[in-house]
Amino acid sequence: MKVIATMLVTGGALMFALAGTAAAAKTVNVEFQYTGNVVTFVTPQTGVYDITAFGASGGDTKFSVGGAGAEIGGDVTLTAGETLTILVGGQGGSDPTNENGADGGGGGGSFVAAPGLNPLVVAGGGGGASVRFDGGGGISAITGDFGGGTIAGPGGGGGFSDDGQTGAFGSGLPGGASFLSIVNGVAGVDTGNHGFGGGSDGSARANLGGAGGGYSGGEGATCCKVFVMATGGGSYFADPSSLLVQTDAENFGSGLVTLSYAAVPEPAAWAMMLIGISALGAAMRSRRRGALAA
Repeated sequence: MKVIATMLVTGGALMFALAGTAAAAKTVNVEFQYTGNVVTFVTPQTGVYDITAFGASGGDTKFSVGGAGAEIGGDVTLTAGETLTILVGGQGGSDPTNENGADGGGGGGSFVAAPGLNPLVVAGGGGGASVRFDGGGGISAITGDFGGGTIAGPGGGGGFSDDGQTGAFGSGLPGGASFLSIVNGVAGVDTGNHGFGGGSDGSARANLGGAGGGYSGGEGATCCKVFVMATGGGSYFADPSSLLVQTDAENFGSGLVTLSYAAVPEPAAWAMMLIGISALGAAMRSRRRGALAA
Protein backbone atom coordinates (compact mmCIF):
# COMPACT_ATOMS: atom_id res chain seq x y z
CA MET A 1 0.00 0.00 0.00
CA LYS A 2 1.45 3.34 -1.06
CA VAL A 3 0.64 6.41 1.03
CA ILE A 4 1.03 9.95 -0.33
CA ALA A 5 1.24 12.74 2.24
CA THR A 6 0.87 16.52 1.70
CA MET A 7 2.57 18.93 4.08
CA LEU A 8 0.59 22.00 5.02
CA VAL A 9 2.44 24.83 6.78
CA THR A 10 0.19 27.20 8.77
CA GLY A 11 1.49 29.84 11.21
CA GLY A 12 4.89 28.18 11.35
CA ALA A 13 3.37 24.85 12.47
CA LEU A 14 3.97 21.76 10.37
CA MET A 15 0.85 19.72 9.80
CA PHE A 16 0.62 16.50 7.84
CA ALA A 17 -2.64 15.65 6.10
CA LEU A 18 -3.18 12.39 4.40
CA ALA A 19 -3.73 13.36 0.80
CA GLY A 20 -4.74 9.96 -0.51
CA THR A 21 -4.12 6.28 -0.42
CA ALA A 22 -3.32 4.38 -3.59
CA ALA A 23 -3.85 0.74 -2.92
CA ALA A 24 -1.36 -0.78 -5.30
CA ALA A 25 -2.43 -4.17 -6.61
CA LYS A 26 -0.13 -6.89 -5.35
CA THR A 27 0.91 -9.63 -7.78
CA VAL A 28 0.41 -13.11 -6.37
CA ASN A 29 2.53 -15.89 -7.88
CA VAL A 30 1.61 -19.57 -7.44
CA GLU A 31 3.87 -22.40 -8.65
CA PHE A 32 2.89 -26.03 -9.13
CA GLN A 33 5.80 -28.46 -9.36
CA TYR A 34 5.81 -32.14 -10.24
CA THR A 35 4.48 -34.39 -7.45
CA GLY A 36 3.05 -37.34 -9.35
CA ASN A 37 -0.45 -36.35 -8.26
CA VAL A 38 -3.37 -34.36 -9.64
CA VAL A 39 -4.05 -31.19 -7.64
CA THR A 40 -6.69 -28.46 -7.67
CA PHE A 41 -6.68 -24.68 -7.31
CA VAL A 42 -9.73 -22.57 -6.44
CA THR A 43 -9.64 -19.09 -7.95
CA PRO A 44 -9.83 -16.48 -5.15
CA GLN A 45 -11.25 -13.67 -7.26
CA THR A 46 -12.71 -12.75 -10.63
CA GLY A 47 -10.17 -11.36 -13.07
CA VAL A 48 -7.30 -12.09 -15.42
CA TYR A 49 -4.84 -14.88 -14.57
CA ASP A 50 -1.51 -15.41 -16.32
CA ILE A 51 -1.08 -19.18 -16.64
CA THR A 52 2.02 -20.82 -18.14
CA ALA A 53 2.67 -24.56 -18.49
CA PHE A 54 5.93 -26.40 -19.20
CA GLY A 55 5.95 -30.01 -20.40
CA ALA A 56 8.48 -32.46 -18.96
CA SER A 57 11.43 -33.73 -20.97
CA GLY A 58 11.88 -37.27 -22.22
CA GLY A 59 14.25 -39.70 -20.55
CA ASP A 60 17.96 -39.70 -21.38
CA THR A 61 20.10 -42.73 -22.20
CA LYS A 62 23.82 -43.43 -22.03
CA PHE A 63 24.04 -42.36 -25.63
CA SER A 64 21.36 -39.74 -26.31
CA VAL A 65 19.30 -36.95 -24.73
CA GLY A 66 15.54 -36.85 -24.28
CA GLY A 67 13.60 -34.05 -25.94
CA ALA A 68 12.74 -30.95 -23.90
CA GLY A 69 9.14 -30.11 -23.04
CA ALA A 70 7.20 -27.29 -24.66
CA GLU A 71 6.25 -23.98 -23.00
CA ILE A 72 2.92 -22.26 -23.57
CA GLY A 73 1.02 -19.60 -21.64
CA GLY A 74 -1.04 -16.45 -21.64
CA ASP A 75 -3.91 -14.58 -20.03
CA VAL A 76 -7.14 -16.30 -19.00
CA THR A 77 -10.19 -14.60 -17.48
CA LEU A 78 -11.67 -16.61 -14.61
CA THR A 79 -14.48 -16.18 -12.10
CA ALA A 80 -14.03 -16.36 -8.34
CA GLY A 81 -14.65 -19.83 -6.94
CA GLU A 82 -13.79 -21.82 -10.06
CA THR A 83 -11.84 -25.03 -9.45
CA LEU A 84 -8.92 -25.69 -11.79
CA THR A 85 -7.56 -29.23 -12.13
CA ILE A 86 -3.77 -29.32 -12.56
CA LEU A 87 -1.47 -32.16 -13.56
CA VAL A 88 2.26 -31.41 -13.81
CA GLY A 89 4.19 -33.77 -16.06
CA GLY A 90 7.05 -35.98 -14.86
CA GLN A 91 10.31 -36.51 -16.71
CA GLY A 92 10.76 -39.78 -18.54
CA GLY A 93 13.37 -42.15 -17.15
CA SER A 94 15.85 -44.70 -18.44
CA ASP A 95 14.68 -48.29 -18.46
CA PRO A 96 16.24 -50.03 -15.42
CA THR A 97 15.73 -53.43 -17.06
CA ASN A 98 17.88 -52.48 -20.06
CA GLU A 99 21.57 -52.96 -19.25
CA ASN A 100 22.45 -50.61 -22.10
CA GLY A 101 20.13 -47.93 -20.72
CA ALA A 102 19.20 -47.24 -24.32
CA ASP A 103 15.47 -46.50 -24.22
CA GLY A 104 14.24 -43.34 -22.55
CA GLY A 105 10.61 -42.95 -21.54
CA GLY A 106 8.47 -40.17 -22.95
CA GLY A 107 8.03 -36.99 -20.89
CA GLY A 108 4.63 -36.16 -19.47
CA GLY A 109 2.59 -33.19 -20.58
CA SER A 110 1.46 -30.53 -18.08
CA PHE A 111 -2.27 -29.81 -17.98
CA VAL A 112 -4.59 -27.15 -16.57
CA ALA A 113 -8.30 -27.84 -16.94
CA ALA A 114 -11.26 -25.58 -16.24
CA PRO A 115 -14.42 -26.73 -14.42
CA GLY A 116 -15.99 -29.67 -16.20
CA LEU A 117 -12.45 -30.87 -17.07
CA ASN A 118 -12.37 -28.67 -20.15
CA PRO A 119 -8.83 -28.00 -21.44
CA LEU A 120 -7.46 -24.58 -20.59
CA VAL A 121 -3.65 -24.80 -20.97
CA VAL A 122 -1.62 -27.87 -22.00
CA ALA A 123 2.14 -28.09 -22.68
CA GLY A 124 3.48 -31.12 -24.56
CA GLY A 125 6.19 -33.35 -23.08
CA GLY A 126 9.36 -34.35 -24.95
CA GLY A 127 10.06 -37.71 -26.59
CA GLY A 128 12.39 -40.23 -24.97
CA ALA A 129 15.93 -40.79 -26.26
CA SER A 130 16.86 -43.94 -28.19
CA VAL A 131 20.11 -45.82 -28.64
CA ARG A 132 20.80 -44.04 -31.94
CA PHE A 133 19.25 -40.60 -31.58
CA ASP A 134 17.84 -37.96 -29.27
CA GLY A 135 14.16 -37.57 -28.49
CA GLY A 136 12.05 -34.94 -30.21
CA GLY A 137 11.00 -31.83 -28.29
CA GLY A 138 7.52 -31.02 -27.05
CA ILE A 139 5.49 -29.15 -29.65
CA SER A 140 4.02 -25.79 -28.66
CA ALA A 141 1.66 -25.67 -31.64
CA ILE A 142 -2.02 -25.66 -30.73
CA THR A 143 -3.08 -28.91 -32.33
CA GLY A 144 -6.61 -29.75 -33.35
CA ASP A 145 -6.34 -33.45 -32.50
CA PHE A 146 -6.61 -34.21 -28.80
CA GLY A 147 -6.31 -37.98 -29.07
CA GLY A 148 -3.36 -40.27 -28.35
CA GLY A 149 -0.51 -40.79 -30.79
CA THR A 150 -0.38 -43.49 -33.48
CA ILE A 151 2.62 -45.74 -33.21
CA ALA A 152 4.75 -48.25 -35.06
CA GLY A 153 7.29 -48.65 -32.22
CA PRO A 154 6.83 -48.18 -28.47
CA GLY A 155 3.39 -47.08 -27.31
CA GLY A 156 2.03 -43.67 -28.30
CA GLY A 157 1.85 -40.71 -25.96
CA GLY A 158 -1.38 -40.04 -24.10
CA GLY A 159 -3.49 -37.11 -25.23
CA PHE A 160 -5.98 -35.00 -23.33
CA SER A 161 -8.87 -37.39 -23.76
CA ASP A 162 -7.50 -40.53 -25.46
CA ASP A 163 -4.83 -42.99 -24.35
CA GLY A 164 -1.90 -43.60 -26.65
CA GLN A 165 -2.09 -46.63 -28.92
CA THR A 166 -0.25 -49.84 -28.13
CA GLY A 167 3.13 -50.14 -29.80
CA ALA A 168 4.43 -52.86 -32.10
CA PHE A 169 7.78 -53.40 -30.33
CA GLY A 170 8.62 -54.51 -26.82
CA SER A 171 5.84 -57.11 -26.68
CA GLY A 172 3.22 -54.54 -27.51
CA LEU A 173 4.00 -51.83 -24.98
CA PRO A 174 0.91 -49.86 -23.96
CA GLY A 175 0.58 -46.22 -24.84
CA GLY A 176 0.63 -43.40 -22.33
CA ALA A 177 -2.48 -42.67 -20.27
CA SER A 178 -4.59 -39.65 -21.21
CA PHE A 179 -5.21 -36.74 -18.87
CA LEU A 180 -8.84 -37.79 -18.39
CA SER A 181 -7.84 -41.39 -17.66
CA ILE A 182 -5.42 -40.24 -14.97
CA VAL A 183 -7.86 -37.79 -13.39
CA ASN A 184 -10.69 -40.33 -13.40
CA GLY A 185 -8.48 -43.06 -11.94
CA VAL A 186 -8.67 -45.46 -14.87
CA ALA A 187 -5.04 -45.20 -16.00
CA GLY A 188 -3.95 -48.48 -14.44
CA VAL A 189 -0.71 -49.07 -12.53
CA ASP A 190 1.90 -46.37 -13.08
CA THR A 191 4.96 -48.51 -13.88
CA GLY A 192 7.81 -48.45 -16.38
CA ASN A 193 9.99 -45.51 -17.37
CA HIS A 194 7.38 -43.19 -18.84
CA GLY A 195 6.79 -39.72 -17.47
CA PHE A 196 3.57 -39.03 -15.52
CA GLY A 197 1.18 -37.10 -17.75
CA GLY A 198 0.87 -39.22 -20.88
CA GLY A 199 4.45 -40.24 -21.65
CA SER A 200 4.86 -43.80 -22.93
CA ASP A 201 7.47 -46.41 -22.00
CA GLY A 202 10.55 -46.87 -24.12
CA SER A 203 11.18 -50.28 -25.67
CA ALA A 204 14.02 -52.24 -24.09
CA ARG A 205 13.69 -54.90 -26.77
CA ALA A 206 14.33 -52.45 -29.60
CA ASN A 207 16.26 -49.73 -27.69
CA LEU A 208 13.68 -47.13 -28.76
CA GLY A 209 12.40 -44.06 -26.89
CA GLY A 210 8.82 -43.55 -25.79
CA ALA A 211 6.49 -40.77 -26.94
CA GLY A 212 5.71 -37.55 -25.11
CA GLY A 213 2.28 -36.81 -23.65
CA GLY A 214 0.26 -33.66 -24.24
CA TYR A 215 -2.96 -32.31 -25.72
CA SER A 216 -2.19 -34.74 -28.54
CA GLY A 217 0.20 -37.60 -27.84
CA GLY A 218 3.47 -38.00 -29.72
CA GLU A 219 4.78 -41.07 -31.55
CA GLY A 220 7.32 -43.52 -30.21
CA ALA A 221 10.62 -44.06 -32.03
CA THR A 222 10.66 -46.54 -34.91
CA CYS A 223 13.19 -48.73 -36.66
CA CYS A 224 14.70 -50.62 -38.40
CA LYS A 225 14.96 -49.80 -42.11
CA VAL A 226 14.31 -46.17 -41.28
CA PHE A 227 15.06 -44.89 -37.78
CA VAL A 228 12.73 -42.16 -36.58
CA MET A 229 13.06 -40.38 -33.23
CA ALA A 230 10.32 -40.40 -30.62
CA THR A 231 8.29 -37.22 -30.96
CA GLY A 232 6.95 -34.91 -28.27
CA GLY A 233 3.32 -34.22 -27.45
CA GLY A 234 1.33 -31.26 -28.74
CA SER A 235 0.12 -28.25 -26.75
CA TYR A 236 -3.07 -26.24 -26.37
CA PHE A 237 -4.32 -22.84 -25.20
CA ALA A 238 -8.02 -22.08 -24.88
CA ASP A 239 -7.82 -18.51 -26.24
CA PRO A 240 -5.07 -18.19 -28.88
CA SER A 241 -5.62 -14.42 -29.06
CA SER A 242 -4.36 -14.12 -25.46
CA LEU A 243 -1.16 -16.13 -25.91
CA LEU A 244 1.95 -14.55 -24.40
CA VAL A 245 4.52 -17.34 -24.86
CA GLN A 246 4.69 -20.37 -27.16
CA THR A 247 8.04 -22.18 -27.47
CA ASP A 248 8.98 -25.66 -28.68
CA ALA A 249 11.46 -27.81 -26.74
CA GLU A 250 12.06 -25.30 -23.94
CA ASN A 251 12.06 -27.18 -20.63
CA PHE A 252 14.41 -29.91 -19.36
CA GLY A 253 13.50 -31.95 -16.30
CA SER A 254 10.06 -32.28 -14.76
CA GLY A 255 7.20 -30.08 -15.87
CA LEU A 256 5.91 -26.95 -14.19
CA VAL A 257 2.78 -24.79 -14.06
CA THR A 258 2.87 -21.16 -12.93
CA LEU A 259 -0.12 -18.94 -12.20
CA SER A 260 -0.13 -15.25 -11.31
CA TYR A 261 -2.79 -12.60 -10.75
CA ALA A 262 -3.17 -9.08 -9.37
CA ALA A 263 -4.82 -9.38 -5.97
CA VAL A 264 -7.79 -7.10 -5.33
CA PRO A 265 -7.00 -4.76 -2.39
CA GLU A 266 -8.52 -5.81 0.93
CA PRO A 267 -11.51 -3.83 2.27
CA ALA A 268 -9.23 -2.35 4.95
CA ALA A 269 -7.12 -0.73 2.24
CA TRP A 270 -10.16 0.94 0.72
CA ALA A 271 -11.24 2.09 4.20
CA MET A 272 -7.84 3.73 4.72
CA MET A 273 -8.22 5.50 1.38
CA LEU A 274 -11.60 6.92 2.43
CA ILE A 275 -10.11 8.04 5.76
CA GLY A 276 -7.30 9.72 3.87
CA ILE A 277 -9.72 11.59 1.62
CA SER A 278 -11.77 12.68 4.64
CA ALA A 279 -8.63 13.92 6.43
CA LEU A 280 -7.61 15.89 3.37
CA GLY A 281 -11.05 17.49 3.14
CA ALA A 282 -10.97 18.43 6.83
CA ALA A 283 -7.53 19.98 6.47
CA MET A 284 -8.63 22.04 3.47
CA ARG A 285 -11.78 23.28 5.27
CA SER A 286 -9.76 24.26 8.33
CA ARG A 287 -7.28 26.15 6.21
CA ARG A 288 -10.10 28.00 4.40
CA ARG A 289 -11.78 29.04 7.67
CA GLY A 290 -8.47 30.38 8.96
CA ALA A 291 -8.01 32.42 5.81
CA LEU A 292 -11.53 33.94 6.07
CA ALA A 293 -11.06 34.80 9.75
CA ALA A 294 -7.91 36.67 8.91
